[in-house]
Amino acid sequence: MANRLQVFSGSSESLHPNLDMGPLLAPLRSWSAIEKEVSVKHQREEANKSPSQKAKEKHEQDAQAARHARRMQNRAAIEKKRGTRWDAERMATDKATETLLDCIKAQRQLGHHFHKWGNKIASKLHSKATQEEEL
Repeated sequence: MANRLQVFSGSSESLHPNLDMGPLLAPLRSWSAIEKEVSVKHQREEANKSPSQKAKEKHEQDAQAARHARRMQNRAAIEKKRGTRWDAERMATDKATETLLDCIKAQRQLGHHFHKWGNKIASKLHSKATQEEEL
């Protein structure tokens, strides 16, 4: 790594060995070099795993695949029974909720608008009444 950094630094001096300049020099490195480095790192990590850890990860992957398959089967059964997409009900509920929320926001904004103008009118009427009392 120090050799690679020395090429980009333009000097023959050794850089600090604990300083990782990878992210700073990323634009200067080619994409294939980065992919190769990541691949080598991944292979090294896989080689260092114990057999029990590999078996555990395989079991987790199989369980996740089984859960996914069950979900897809359940969705297919729901679609077949209802005759519609499995998420049609949820989508309709979401749309109704958004419409209701928009209506509530509009009413709140309209109420705020009337309240604001009502206060202004009341203030002007009050000031007009106090001016007439003084006369």
